[in-house]
Amino acid sequence: MDGSVSTFLESKGYGFIAGDDGRSYFVHRSELKEADSLHEGQRVSFSEHAGPKGYRARKVVLLSTQTECKIRLPESTMATKLSSIQGWEVFIESNWKISAGVRGNPNDAWALIKSRAERLGYNGVINVAYSKETGVESGTGRGTHYFTIHRLEGTPVLFGRRSTSGTLSENALPDLDSAAQRLNDELLAMTASSRSSAKIVALGVFGVGCFAASLSTVGVMISSAAAIICYTAISNDYGSWLRKVR
Repeated sequence: MDGSVSTFLESKGYGFIAGDDGRSYFVHRSELKEADSLHEGQRVSFSEHAGPKGYRARKVVLLSTQTECKIRLPESTMATKLSSIQGWEVFIESNWKISAGVRGNPNDAWALIKSRAERLGYNGVINVAYSKETGVESGTGRGTHYFTIHRLEGTPVLFGRRSTSGTLSENALPDLDSAAQRLNDELLAMTASSRSSAKIVALGVFGVGCFAASLSTVGVMISSAAAIICYTAISNDYGSWLRKVR
């Protein structure tokens, strides 16, 4: 029987072959002849075997050993609470952690953490930890408002699988951690600039308030509170979602 490799996880040592008869055959590395591994798209010849758990390929032989295999990347970014996603291998695991926190819909948190992985050049996030907390908002004119904040944190990775239709060479994998370091430096600089600007504005608010109140105790207290509110509203921590772990 001949067929084409539909998937093969080298790290696990097994995969599936799409037989020319239309059936899917499970294949284990121990059944490979003259090869240590298989790659998606390769043509193979094998002996078919029907067992209690389905069809299995035995005595698998490559029909051509000259086929070049590269890494095929998934069409969309993926995220999981597990350490892997079935059918895909991790080719790069980042030394950084990324996080996302949103109020309202937890699906928005998943979308945000995937977009942040993409910003770093990755196409996946593994070992995602989920937590939630209650936020409080007052001064809306309707009393105190409570809301849920959904938080995620995980490790960005580059998913892929070896395939005859792959486009990325293993010898040309990008240095994504260096790109993450450069982005982190940029975010830290943006945060420092934001805090500096907020500090200047807050000091101005405090000074004007104290002058208008003629330095009375109550006036100083009100000016201080106004300055703190102003600083909090203006300053931003742009890089809080990105942290290095090793």
